[in-house]
Order: sequence, then structure tokens, then C-alpha cells
Amino acid sequence: MGRGSEKNPPESGWEIYRNYIKYTVDGQEYEGSIDSGDNMKIGSTVTVDYNPDDPTDVGAWTGLWLPILLISLGAAAIIAGCVSIVIVHKRVKGDGSF
Repeated sequence: MGRGSEKNPPESGWEIYRNYIKYTVDGQEYEGSIDSGDNMKIGSTVTVDYNPDDPTDVGAWTGLWLPILLISLGAAAIIAGCVSIVIVHKRVKGDGSF
């Protein structure tokens, strides 16, 4: 649950908020903070990623999954394209098979 936030000064043009959170893991309540580009509202619900071995170690990957997925898919497409070019080039030259 969002408990409030502070706006850090934009050093590089990005606004970063330190959001103070309260969360529960296996019935135990914890408090912590996460830095984010989003300013959470007090009382809002947010998904928090935490280390199962140390629930006090929290992060907020909720906003990063899409860029990570897109970059991974793009890299896979580039690799597949390069492999295809090499295969087609070998066939056109008649160098043999793989």
C-alpha cells in the first residue's frame, strides 16, 4: 500500500519519486521504499517484487517488464535475421550445406 512519496530533484531531467510503502508477506507486515518515475497516491495498491529469502529487499519491476520483453524479442529477431542471411548466402553461393 502506498504511504506517500518524496520528489527527488531532477538531476538529469528525469523526475524520480521515493515512494514509501507498507506490504505484507506471509502475514508479516513490512515497510520500505522504492524509487520510481511514478508518484503513488497514499492508500493506493501496487504490486511489489521482493526477495523471498529477505522480504525487506523490495523492488518495483512492474513498470519494466514491457521494455525488457520488447528488447529481448528485438534481440531474438535480429539474431534470427542474421542467421537467415548467412544460410541464404551460403545456399546462393553453393558452398554446401550446414
